[in-house]
Amino acid sequence: MKAFVTNGNNGLRIFDITNQRNLTEIGYFGDGELYGVTLSSDNTKAFIVGFNGLTIVDITDPTTPTKIGHYDTGGSGVYAVTLSSDGTKAFIANHGLVVLDVTNPTNPIRIDNYNIGPTEDIALSNNGTKAFVTHQDGLAILDITNPTNFSIAHYNTNGSAMNVTISSDGTKAFVADDRNGLVILDITNPSHPIKIGHYDTDGNAKEVILSHNGKIAFIVDSTNGLVIVDISNPKTPIKIGNYNPTRFTVRGITLSHDGTKAFVTDNSSSLAASFVVLDITTPINPIKISSYNTNSAAFEITLSGDETKAFLADHIKGLVIIDITNPTKPTKVGYYNTGDAHKITLSNDGTKAFVADGDYGLTIIDLELFTPISSNSSTK
Repeated sequence: MKAFVTNGNNGLRIFDITNQRNLTEIGYFGDGELYGVTLSSDNTKAFIVGFNGLTIVDITDPTTPTKIGHYDTGGSGVYAVTLSSDGTKAFIANHGLVVLDVTNPTNPIRIDNYNIGPTEDIALSNNGTKAFVTHQDGLAILDITNPTNFSIAHYNTNGSAMNVTISSDGTKAFVADDRNGLVILDITNPSHPIKIGHYDTDGNAKEVILSHNGKIAFIVDSTNGLVIVDISNPKTPIKIGNYNPTRFTVRGITLSHDGTKAFVTDNSSSLAASFVVLDITTPINPIKISSYNTNSAAFEITLSGDETKAFLADHIKGLVIIDITNPTKPTKVGYYNTGDAHKITLSNDGTKAFVADGDYGLTIIDLELFTPISSNSSTK
């Protein structure tokens, strides 16, 4: 098992992590300050971004990574990269969105760009034809079916849009608009988004997710905890519940498949409870079932497919794995210290974790190598 890590001025470093207690560096590629990395679907190429733009590296033999292509952004840094599902296009964050044709990875060619300044979040429509991009001035809607000619719409949300979730029927966008709370837009006609609802969470809304039936919004507010809003009538959203204990700052949230539990993380560094399980069967009265203190400030959270484990991006503790088979007694069963973990996602088969790390970029971890450890649980 190998980890591909971007490490600031130290470039791309490749480690053998088969033995998690004895990391071995097996390859190295330096190209100035690097901030992000993503791999091609066949794992033969690494697309890495940094101060010098986008660099494409052949990692077929990870012991001798070889530069095969480069796109120079003219000295302006690139902080994120993602690939189209067919792997023919790279989307890079460079004072907006730049689309590159990487069909020939030895010669990436710019197709188009859209300058919207620093972006915070991107959501795609269910059919993959539209990109919804949040940034400091609101929500941009891009038609990505023909990236040589973006059809552009924009809505100024009056706050600083941090996160966006699209309704299951694709007709509404729910925007976590920082100090402006929740903004609900009708996107039935994506070229002309219309504001139809608003709820001020009284703090700084950072993230929004919807219940499985689409009638309730769960809003992560950095100062007011978890705010629960009835959106069954999106024109008149109504607050129906709140979870905001003392010294707790909600940062991440996910829901159980059956919609009866919310799993939230705390990144206040108060060390009160980094991970909390809530019963939301009655959303007007969320009840804490249990908690676990990782002694760090947890950011993002995701669940295994069978919902027996929670994976936390736990800041200085890295990746922390918690057994939630019994939700009343969460227990830490594994960890891997990446340095400064902020975000995490799992592969479709649940065998790999992709951790975005503030110090070391992207670390890829084989979860099948974890040996469960024993740990004291907490139900404060």
